Amino acid sequence: MDSLRTELNEAFRLLGEGHFERARERFERVLESVSPREVQARTEALRGKAAALRALGQVDAALTCLEQAQWIAPGNPQVLVEIAETVRTVDLDSLRGPQLLASLRTMAELAATLLQRGFADHAQALCDRVIERDPADRQLLARTWATKGLSLRQAGFAQAALEWLDRALAVEPQNRRLAQERAATLAALQRVGRG
Repeated sequence: MDSLRTELNEAFRLLGEGHFERARERFERVLESVSPREVQARTEALRGKAAALRALGQVDAALTCLEQAQWIAPGNPQVLVEIAETVRTVDLDSLRGPQLLASLRTMAELAATLLQRGFADHAQALCDRVIERDPADRQLLARTWATKGLSLRQAGFAQAALEWLDRALAVEPQNRRLAQERAATLAALQRVGRG
């Protein structure tokens, strides 16, 4: 395990110094040598390899590594953050029609998951990517507005959160959960006003 840890540390050092191709090769060597039972080491190596691939402009290959990491370590917060960072680099301008909509849906779902895990800043960044594309799917846009509002509330910006939640409610006025979240945000805002 000590030699494995040394290899991983060396790979991350190369990555940090900008030697992306060498880091990718080192992470691949670790993956070839590590036992499938060593979930943490495999997950770290897959995350590192994905970061190197992303830096080399190979976003699809990076996402494939992260999907593998997510499969062996479901819900790992570091993997989720790495997925968010990688998805944020996707060139949405090159996508059209169903492919663009599928990517936007993935971003919105990932933003909601990140918010649930406490990563409001990453959730907001993904929401912004979806919102800037202004998808024709109003339900998707409403869910994204809601996630942005909730992430802003989590970050302590209740007034801004209320504005995004109101936008979402304008599209989905019958959504009880959203109405409850708006009420909770309004109550938080009123508490701040009194304090």
